[in-house]
Amino acid sequence: MQGSIPRKFGSITLSERLHIFGTALCLPFILAWSLMTKPFVSRHAKKHWKRVVIETAIQTVTGAFNRVQLQYLFGDSTQRNIEKWAKRVKVPIEVEEIGENAKLTWMGQKRTDRVIFYFHGGAFLMPLQEPSLDFWKYIQRELKRRGQDVTFVVLQYTLVPNAVFPTPLQQAVRALEHLQTCGIQPQNLQLAGDSAGGNL
Repeated sequence: MQGSIPRKFGSITLSERLHIFGTALCLPFILAWSLMTKPFVSRHAKKHWKRVVIETAIQTVTGAFNRVQLQYLFGDSTQRNIEKWAKRVKVPIEVEEIGENAKLTWMGQKRTDRVIFYFHGGAFLMPLQEPSLDFWKYIQRELKRRGQDVTFVVLQYTLVPNAVFPTPLQQAVRALEHLQTCGIQPQNLQLAGDSAGGNL
């Protein structure tokens, strides 16, 4: 924010761009240091080296950058990220407007008997990322291999600064009501979420 006027989603200044560039130059050294000190740091000692690298990178990036820098880096739209992912993995999607400025996106065949309803993370300010979609595609594939076809639906809730909490919660309630009107019984609906989505 500059004064009391909210800054546009993902709109960064020159100094913020330079800060991102400088952090990117330092990141390999930070990651190398975390790997070298891994045996001596209790929280890392028993972890696989890949996990140490991922956790250190996430901690560095989220600690170094402000909201608009993170939005610049991670994208400005859950919808665009889903469309890009769906094109890459060749999965059909169906988007439903449900009111309250929220959308539901169905991945693959829409069904009512076995539904995973996913609330994505990102501190209410970052959109859904493709690795999360890859994970849920893997879950779908594994369940299908075991004879259980499931459909996967994502809530696209409004992000900061376009809305603040409790707007995402109100959108989640609206989405659940919508799924019920589609004929999905509570016993056939599995809720899942991570980080901010887990909070919802």
